[in-house]
Amino acid sequence: MMQASLEQALARRQRYVTPGGALTHVSTYIGTNKMELLAQGKTAEQVALELADKPMAYLVEQAPDALVDPHFHEVDQFQLFIAGGGRIGTHKLEGVAVHYAGAHTPYGPIAAGPAGVNYITLRCRWDRGAQWMPGAAQVLRDLPSRRHLAYTTEPISVGLDGAPGVCVTELRAQEAHIGGASCGLAAAAEIVAADAAGSAGQFWYLLAGSLVDATGRAHLADACIYFGPDEAPSRWQAGPAGAQWLQLRFPLH
Repeated sequence: MMQASLEQALARRQRYVTPGGALTHVSTYIGTNKMELLAQGKTAEQVALELADKPMAYLVEQAPDALVDPHFHEVDQFQLFIAGGGRIGTHKLEGVAVHYAGAHTPYGPIAAGPAGVNYITLRCRWDRGAQWMPGAAQVLRDLPSRRHLAYTTEPISVGLDGAPGVCVTELRAQEAHIGGASCGLAAAAEIVAADAAGSAGQFWYLLAGSLVDATGRAHLADACIYFGPDEAPSRWQAGPAGAQWLQLRFPLH
C-alpha cells in the first residue's frame, strides 16, 4: 500500500507551464514526478527507467481561464475533478466528477473557468508525458487495434448524510464501454475491505470523513491511497463520523 495526505502532496508542489502556455501547479501524492527527477539533472532515459511500472498520483491546479490543449497518454488514467470548474471537451465540470481515458485516447481541451480547476491524475504505471494533438495524430493512425475509451461522470454529491452502504456511479455501468475500468462511490460507517485482485491496481480517494487502516493510522479527507494487485486484502475501519471515498480500479490488459 502507498498513501499520502494532501499536506504531504502540497509539500512537493511545482510550477509547470504546458507547451501551449497553460499555467499549472503540480503536487505529487504518490510516485516520483518526472519533473522532480529532471530537476535533479537526470536524463529522460533515467527517469523512464526509475519510474517504470510504478503508480502515479498528483494534484493539478490549473490557473483561472487557462486552457490545456487536447492530448493523449500511452497508459490508462483516471482524473478526479475536485474543485473549481470549467470544461473537459464539451462536458461541463462543476464540483466533483471522474473522467477516465484509456491508453491512446485523446481528450480535452481542459478549459478552466474563472476560479480555475483542480484535478487529481491517477495512473497505475509510468507514462512519458502528454502526446499533444493534432501533432501526434499519426501515432494513433499507426496503432492497428486502438480503441477509443473515455467517459466522464455527472457531478458526484459529497457528504455523509446518506445511509451507509455502497452506491456505484454511472462509470461502473460503462465498464464494457471503457474496457473494464470501474469507479465506485462508497460510504461506510463500519468495517470495509480493500482488495485490488483482478485489476492492474486500485486507488482510493477520500472525499469526506476518515478511514483507519490495520495499523490504527487515520486517513483524512483528501488522502490518496494506492493498492497494488498483488497485495493481500486488507480491512479498514470508518472513522467516528463515517467515510465517503472513490474506488478507482484499473483494467488488466
